[in-house]
Amino acid sequence: MGKFFRDEYFEKYNWLEIQEFYDNGGTWKEVIERFNISNNGLAQSVKKGLLQTRSKSDAMKLYCKNNKRTLSDETKEKLSKIRKEYLRKNPDKVPYLLNHSSNYSYPEKYFERIFENENIETLKKFRIHTYELDFAIPDKKIDIEIDGEQHYSDDKIVESDLRRNKYLEDRGWDVIRIRWSSYQKLEIEEKKLFINDIKNYINKLIDIKPTIKYEKPKKICKHCNNKCTNKNRRCRKCYEKQNRKVKNRPTLTELLSEVEKNGYKATGRKYNVSDNTIRKWIKMNHL
Repeated sequence: MGKFFRDEYFEKYNWLEIQEFYDNGGTWKEVIERFNISNNGLAQSVKKGLLQTRSKSDAMKLYCKNNKRTLSDETKEKLSKIRKEYLRKNPDKVPYLLNHSSNYSYPEKYFERIFENENIETLKKFRIHTYELDFAIPDKKIDIEIDGEQHYSDDKIVESDLRRNKYLEDRGWDVIRIRWSSYQKLEIEEKKLFINDIKNYINKLIDIKPTIKYEKPKKICKHCNNKCTNKNRRCRKCYEKQNRKVKNRPTLTELLSEVEKNGYKATGRKYNVSDNTIRKWIKMNHL
């Protein structure tokens, strides 16, 4: 049976300091060593509610963080080869396929109809190594990819696409990527010209690969139609105006008249603001 400690034993420790040290990543052992407290005494402090300990899950995360497992370059290379060989023999286990629906997306169905109407013969879901091509023309080694916005906004997918492109291009493939959101913004005639360019490029009638110039969407304030940042729906001026404590501020003329008559403090009390706020309003109106 462990030793029982009286209340006087715990009173000599600063438990707020101990708790802060523990919450900042200190381990049980480090607490014992730093504050010179026994293991049994620390355990009893937990029962008394003097110290709040972390959950098993958080404890495991901290352990993994402090005891990172490092592999040699040779081991990493060996594991990489084993994984690639496994995925080559089991293409249905490729992470991309496991995390994505096997159903065709609307953009893929749309371009499937377009290619059929234009007599562009393609193979859907054509596989090369661990990669699956949206629309492939194997005899000409052309891959046409229809990309959603995740292919441009998600860093992991962007890096994966770069590796994918390099793998295909190193083996003689030509990759055409169509950004669906950019294609949708084209006028009907522009869409027809773009599809015609793809057809001519496939048939080697033109040398320049068809692309759609991407224009970053401009955010417009819904109140004043001025430009605003991408994260906001209102410009700074409208945001500040709508979040004012006093919605209907007096005009500069009215404000100066009231200040001259009653002074800054009395005018401030009238609008339930400080006298310095009244000075600020006047300064802002003068700018």
